[in-house]
Amino acid sequence: MQIRMLVFLCFVSALVNGTGAYNLLPISMNAVNGVFILAFVWIYYQKYYCSGSESIRFDLIKLLILSLYMFYMCAFLLREIVVYSEYDFNFAVGVIRDYSYLYKGLVVFLNITIIYNLVKNDRVFVFIPILSLLVLLFGLLLESQHLIDFNENISQYDIENQSTEQKLIARPGGFLNPNMTAAISLIWLYIALESHLNTQAIIKISALALTLSVCLLTQSRAAIIFLSMYSIYIILVRQKINYLIIIILGCLSLFISAFYFDLEIANDLIEKFAARGDSKEDSAQERLNLLIYAINSFFDSPLLGNGIRYVEKNSGINASSHNQILDILANFGLVGLAMVSMVFFAFYHKNSISYLLLCIFPTLIFSHNFFEDIAFQTSLAFAYCVPIDINERFKL
Repeated sequence: MQIRMLVFLCFVSALVNGTGAYNLLPISMNAVNGVFILAFVWIYYQKYYCSGSESIRFDLIKLLILSLYMFYMCAFLLREIVVYSEYDFNFAVGVIRDYSYLYKGLVVFLNITIIYNLVKNDRVFVFIPILSLLVLLFGLLLESQHLIDFNENISQYDIENQSTEQKLIARPGGFLNPNMTAAISLIWLYIALESHLNTQAIIKISALALTLSVCLLTQSRAAIIFLSMYSIYIILVRQKINYLIIIILGCLSLFISAFYFDLEIANDLIEKFAARGDSKEDSAQERLNLLIYAINSFFDSPLLGNGIRYVEKNSGINASSHNQILDILANFGLVGLAMVSMVFFAFYHKNSISYLLLCIFPTLIFSHNFFEDIAFQTSLAFAYCVPIDINERFKL
């Protein structure tokens, strides 16, 4: 298969699946993923045809962990259908759909890492982070104007007759929910800043300005916290003074743009951030209640858990605990946590603090859909393929 075709396929995957833009036409997600699978099969067929079976090598430990994970999840799926469904067809279909996203997310991640690794040295990939961040920001603008409507938190407001500033501070999420959009923007920023392709400073500055715009408009507390931690780590620990210049110029360009377009929303955004950080604020209190419910659910069945999406289905709030680890414990118990941990360290982990701060922790700690959101898995696959700076390697 031609290299240019693989490069084009990676671009399409990043801009469509890696931003959540597939929600405009959901079938496009499956189409892109299907082409990736075909490309994967074709590449290995070519290896076998040209060099025989000895050219095809697999990491046996990873293959064993993947097989155990799939067997374990299949066993849990059958358990829920047989034990909990009470012969309710709609319940069984819903459970199958929930589990299918766990498999689909992992397949998407593995396919992209394999194919992207073959072509990642192409210089054209320096533009992927900027283009992806622009798509994310464009989605926020579309939703703030009610041209798309994927999030309940903004659809409940009547903003048609309000000013541009009021529309932008209504916390749009674009093609995804606001927190996931912000988390994905951090991943694309990581790729722009840590790329091995000697990315130009203007691209890094632009990526930072776009990421700050996305994080501020989505009002994601987790994204701002980890972006701040990453900045401190880069400047004080890695002592990258050029990153300090990038941060200053990125923030400056953002403020200049806001001033030029007369967007007087800074004070409103600060006030909303302060309100969201208040422990008495409804969102914060709701999350605390969900965390407590998830912990209690885990102790109800600590070994094998209660079934997928247990907290969301039974808490009465119709939301998860907003913590991937607690959700795994409530859903699959200690055995499930051990199994998922093996998958994480086999396929997702890198000895990089920068990678952990920008790509892993925001979603792993403050979300329940680390393993199942296709947009997140797609963008994370590109980040996983970025080589680690040898100076920041650490032993786990």
